[in-house]
Amino acid sequence: MAVYIVSLKEGRVVSSIDVPDTATMNGMAALPRHPHILLSADSIAGRILSIDTRTSKVSVMLEDYTMEPGLHNAVSRVPPIGINGLRTREDYIYFMISSQGTFVRVRIDEHGNRIGDSEVLARSPDASQIYDDFTFDDDGNAYGAVHSSSIVKITPDGVQTTLVGGTSDLTLQEPTSVALAKDGKSIYVSTGGNFRTTPRQGGQIIEIRLDG
Repeated sequence: MAVYIVSLKEGRVVSSIDVPDTATMNGMAALPRHPHILLSADSIAGRILSIDTRTSKVSVMLEDYTMEPGLHNAVSRVPPIGINGLRTREDYIYFMISSQGTFVRVRIDEHGNRIGDSEVLARSPDASQIYDDFTFDDDGNAYGAVHSSSIVKITPDGVQTTLVGGTSDLTLQEPTSVALAKDGKSIYVSTGGNFRTTPRQGGQIIEIRLDG
């Protein structure tokens, strides 16, 4: 695996950083006070990597058995993947663990070193609903993509509600990621589509208004 640094002004790859002995890098988040340091989830090994884009140093920031993949379950549809989406906010790194169905945060210092225990903020409503990626709004509410067809809102104190979708609502087909609009009044959701149904549904980009 490798991290490629792209110049948007020049439209080309200007450098790359090798990330050895890594099967997957699932998403990236920069440290708020040191944005040249990136954190990325290794969903197969169950760990968070730290990549310094100035020195090219790669290290393991956090590793825990709870972040490892689970066994594939045909009934619950839980995939063999562990830690999934991750974000940094203030003094914490937040992440969702697909195999555990948990939304977790860990306090870190400004350099990304762990200085606190893991806190489970929310749990997936049931085994058939799988956490994937998420984003935050300006008030600290998290909006999570949940397979197979919903978006949940999780408040800072852990209250979870379904914002859109559900088991019988097919508006969203396998939501995978969420991004907040610049004005903070909408979120954008990407989906993977559904090829198990008839007719088949391709991937989607859907806007969901947060202001009613």
